[in-house]
Parts: sequence; C-alpha cells; structure tokens
Amino acid sequence: MWWKNILDNILRLLGIKNSITTDRQQGKNEGYTKNYKDIANINFGEIFAKRLSTIATADSNLVIPADNKRAEIIDGAGQRVWDKISKVASLALGTGGSLIIPYVQNGKIMFDIATQDRLCINAKSGDVITKATVLADMLVLNNIMYYRFVNYSIENNTLFITNKVTTQYGREAVVEQWKGIEDIAIANVDRVPFGYIKSPTDNRDGSDDYGVPITYGCDSIIDEIKECLKQFKDEFKLKEVKVFADDRLFKRDKKGNPIISSNLFYGLKNLGEENSKPFEIFSEDYKDNSFINRLTVLFELLEKAVGTSRGILSKPDASYENKDAVREANRATWAIVTALRKNIEKGFEDFLYACNVLANYYNLTPAGEYTFSFDWDYSLIESSVETWNQMKDLQSMGGMGKAEMRAWVTGEDIDTAQGKVDEIAKKEPSLNSLLGMGEGPTPPPRNRTGNKDGN
Repeated sequence: MWWKNILDNILRLLGIKNSITTDRQQGKNEGYTKNYKDIANINFGEIFAKRLSTIATADSNLVIPADNKRAEIIDGAGQRVWDKISKVASLALGTGGSLIIPYVQNGKIMFDIATQDRLCINAKSGDVITKATVLADMLVLNNIMYYRFVNYSIENNTLFITNKVTTQYGREAVVEQWKGIEDIAIANVDRVPFGYIKSPTDNRDGSDDYGVPITYGCDSIIDEIKECLKQFKDEFKLKEVKVFADDRLFKRDKKGNPIISSNLFYGLKNLGEENSKPFEIFSEDYKDNSFINRLTVLFELLEKAVGTSRGILSKPDASYENKDAVREANRATWAIVTALRKNIEKGFEDFLYACNVLANYYNLTPAGEYTFSFDWDYSLIESSVETWNQMKDLQSMGGMGKAEMRAWVTGEDIDTAQGKVDEIAKKEPSLNSLLGMGEGPTPPPRNRTGNKDGN
C-alpha cells in the first residue's frame, strides 16, 4: 500500500502536521478500489455500481444556459464531464467516491477523473473540504515510480496550490516533465477546487469524511454466492454425460491402443463380455433446481443488504398495474438513485465552482454569471402508458396544451413544440372545411326540438 508507506513523508514535505486522514483509512480506500478493479472474478460491486449508475444517469442532462462568455466556457467543461457521468457515478458507487479535478490547458478547461484512494483530506469546515492532498500524476523512469502530489489549502479565503514530487520511497525528487508546473495562490476561494462525489452507502462510522462501496458490509453474502456458483459448476462437471464402451469398438493405433477421440467416451476392457452390452451410458440428473433456488434466495438477500429492490440480480416483477405499483416495486432502488443524484449535484456544484475559479485566475473570459440545473429521468417510477392517458384526459379538459404533450413525447423544449403544433394546425384542414361549411362563424347549437329559438 503506497499511501500507507509514504503518507507521513508526503505530509511532512508539504508542511502538514495534522491531517484528519489516517494511513489506516487510506489503506481501506485503496482496498475498495482494488476490489472494484478486479476483473479476474465475478465482481458484484461492479455489477451493482454499473446498474445503479446507469439508472441514475441515463436519459438525464446537465443544463447550463450559455447566455454569456463565462457561462459558455463553464457549460463546455460541464458537458464534457457529463458525457462520462455514468463512469464517474459507477466509480463513486464501486470505490466509495470519485473526484472530478479541473485544470487549464491551452486556454481550455479540462478535467481528470480519480478514485478517492488518491485523495487525502487534511481539514474540513463542516462538510466543506478546506485542505486536501491529491495524487495528480504518476510515471516510471529507470524502473522507479514517481508521484506528483498537489496540495490544496484554503487560508483566509485564499487558495494555495502546491506541487510536490516524490519517489516510490517517499523521498522528494525532481522530474523534467513536471518542472513547468507552478505553485499558485488564488484569492476569494472558500473550498478546494474539485468535485467529490461520494457513494450514498452508510459507512457505519461516526466520521463521514469518505464514502464506502455500494456492497459495503455484504462480504459474507457474496462469499456464499460464490461458493454456491462453484458448487453448481462442480455439479455440472460431475454430471456430464459419459459413455463407457468396450475398447474393442475403437480403432487402434500402431501400438494397439484404442483411439478415443472424444472426452464423451471411456474405453473399458471386456465390457461386453461382463455386462452383455458393448457400451453403457451414464447420464445422471442435475440438481439444477436446488442450486437455482438457492442462488435466487442469495441474490435477493444481497439486493436487500445493498438496499435495492428486486431486479439487479434477481428477476424483477414482470408487469405492473399502474404507476403506484411501479413506484412501490422500485421504491428501494429509487431511494438509492435519489441519494446518488443528490451527491452528483453536490459534486458538480463544486466542480463548476472550481472551473469558474480557474477561469477567473487565467482570465479565460470576461467575468460573468452562470446557472445550472439537472434534468433527471424518472422512467424508473413512471408508467409511460398511464402517464400518457392522464395527459390526454387533462388536455381534453383544457388543463394541458398540445405543445406540452408534444414536448413530453419528443423531448423538445416547450417553445419548439409550440411552433411545431402551430405549423401542423396551419396545414391540417378544419372540421368546417371537411364538412363543406367554409370558415365562417360556427352556428349556435340547436335545442332538443331542432329550432334555433326553441319555439
């Protein structure tokens, strides 16, 4: 664990005497990331992280009105990150937390994505991180690993950014590729310049400085599932169909040995003489139902332990009667998705704030205001058919316009939808013209006797 071995040296070189992060915590964070990155085995943490991040972010948008030069550059940076939001969210759920770190290159705001094992929180003011050290870069030269650390410190509303380079042994070093990176100070800053998105999973600790993976505390259930899968595999292998045949049925090689070209057959001497049959078939029934039933129970138990509804590992309910049934069936999963979205919003707020700070420092554009919002998708708890029927009923009663209905179906903004509705209305013939009545005023309704005046 490189953090555990050199953390004290790094903090000493940066002049940090008291950090709220221990090497034990850093070791935990590194372990979370290592488990998430395991591709040699079935990775249930990755399965849950990917599935939930997809539900949380698919068909959703970050909205930043680009109504001035500053808002344009903030929007550009934000949208570039949003293009990778599913990955960012999955890393947060799988490892406990993910970082979005902006920087300026060639007059453009760029960003790095990192997991929380590369973050050392040194001080906080409430929930706001005011001092932190981040592993920004790594490279190998002459078989020695070099690390570049960036230290962020807020003092009297001034942000100080300091860079330090060390070897894998924690000794200070100089690397030619990183010589041009300057230490800087930026005034009027109240938080560290990066976004930190934490997993919403309860870490079951008094401190809430770091997040924990979505499957935190579920190791025993996961071990049972893996054991059951191994037993299923072994059972399948032991119960494979085999044909025991008299070896006289096979061709012989030059040495007189039977040539058996398939693993299906097993040659036995004089089988026909002993059993009056030249071959026998072994085909034992599988205990597949027992294994499948046990796996189903374990899958549902893991879903409950993680806090999701059915459908991540187990089969979801096939159909729902109405929107309320949909919402009830997905209530637990929706709770996690909602909590994750709140953390994404907080992380993006800090990231966009950092982009604005950098834009000011490097004078990328004239100063200007920016606003942002999130257009989240709610299809997980909605029945589209029922919603559409409700909208049609509302429109027939005059409570909703056609433009609103079109915007819901097509995803257009309301102004575009209204323009399309007006355009269609001009092209379509009216009821009067279809009846050959011209476009004059509509005649008054007749009463039940058929006379206009009722007499």
